[in-house]
Amino acid sequence: MALIVPTLTSVDFRSYRVPRTVWTAITSADTADAWGLNGQSAVACAVQITGTFGGATVTLQGSNDGTNYFILKDFTGTDVSATSATMFDLSTAVLYVKPVVTGGAGYSINVNLVLRG
Repeated sequence: MALIVPTLTSVDFRSYRVPRTVWTAITSADTADAWGLNGQSAVACAVQITGTFGGATVTLQGSNDGTNYFILKDFTGTDVSATSATMFDLSTAVLYVKPVVTGGAGYSINVNLVLRG
């Protein structure tokens, strides 16, 4: 069991710095470290989930206390939950965000979160 720490970067897009958080090669045996959203940068975000799923389910979860996590929802009210490669647009004001992988076998999943202020 490994702690998957996200990589935090900023992408220069047309002279704007766009924050990006990436969790790489997550399995259900791993724990994805929560990332604390800061400042006003999290008005809207897009999450891209890719990789080999092997029957696994990935959810994006949020918390305000860092202890109790709940599945986030996209703009239509649908849970951010995937069993294959996909992308969601959502808005969140939670303090902590992390992906959670459950079930499946023989997989490696990547989660890419981009924030817009």
